[in-house]
Amino acid sequence: MKRWVVAVGLVSVLSSVSIAQQTQIDVGFSHWGLDGNESKFRQYATPAQSLFLKSIRITPTFKFPSSDAGHFVLKGIGEKDYRAEGVLDILFGRVKFDADLSRHRFLDAGLTPVSESQRELQEGAAKYLLTRDFAISFRYRMDRQAHIFQAPKLPYYQRTRFWDALAEGKLGEGQVSLGYSDWRYFDRTDIRPDTTIKRWHARYLWQPNDAVGIEVLTHRRWDNDVRAVELTTNTIVLGGTWNASQRFSLFAEYAYESWRAKSEMTGIPNLDNFVPNSRATTIGLNWAIDKRTFLSAAFTEFVTANDNPLLLRDGNYRGRFLTASLRYRFPAGYEVALTVAPWRYRDRVVDLMDYDATVVMVSGRARF
Repeated sequence: MKRWVVAVGLVSVLSSVSIAQQTQIDVGFSHWGLDGNESKFRQYATPAQSLFLKSIRITPTFKFPSSDAGHFVLKGIGEKDYRAEGVLDILFGRVKFDADLSRHRFLDAGLTPVSESQRELQEGAAKYLLTRDFAISFRYRMDRQAHIFQAPKLPYYQRTRFWDALAEGKLGEGQVSLGYSDWRYFDRTDIRPDTTIKRWHARYLWQPNDAVGIEVLTHRRWDNDVRAVELTTNTIVLGGTWNASQRFSLFAEYAYESWRAKSEMTGIPNLDNFVPNSRATTIGLNWAIDKRTFLSAAFTEFVTANDNPLLLRDGNYRGRFLTASLRYRFPAGYEVALTVAPWRYRDRVVDLMDYDATVVMVSGRARF
């Protein structure tokens, strides 16, 4: 493979602005040496053949007062598979743009010749720091697919589009996150129904100090317009860590999650009868008994509950899990550990799923 590095200096007079540009070019040669089934060889992508332009990387340096920077990369231009990407930072890093474009051509693996399939991805993102601790961002993605299959399977001609907008950062003594996303599926063959899913979320995490974090509320909602389905979840998380001393700390967390669902089915049972509410409680400790002995322990209780009209297993259960580990480190650096973990699981509908277990494990670590 050969490589050339070309440095190009450009001078522009615009408000005392100058641009220095470095371009790196990678050139390669590839030969398949293929003997056999080409469609299996090209099932996911198509490698370059013969002499090809592996990549061009352009890295301009803008000598603006705002310290702008960026780079652009082109890979496999002129080939069946290629990729282009670019990044631009401006205004001292407060504004950032990312863009990617890629294409892949491939064949459906089989014994009979078929036309080429193709997938093309377009992605872009922008982020703006309103303050040092608060930003708004936007993302976009378009996925186009033309997938030609072996007969008798019909081809796919579909598009999937996604975009979202976020506003998140520090607010008061905590962190806030607000967001909206839109996901859409389009089938150009009219075999599968076009689908739209919309999602909203709002979350606030209150942190009065480094030892305590309280997630006051998380609200999420999903809408599927085609199927007239709506899912809503609300979550409350309370938790924190208490550092009693440099050698001893306690932690605890409580989380409760509730679900609600709506669909075009209004009879009994309906979708809302199957979405579970749940709660999880965790407490634990870390203790450095001395400079060579360490103890850690955690207890978790997890409970789910829903209407469960079909009396299915794993729909209403309670699990209690305790794990404790004692480690000792020898002067030579070797370690030995004893772990004891009594676990208990109860299914309140199908008791054949119940179990009790006490796991005891001894392990060691050595350095050579």
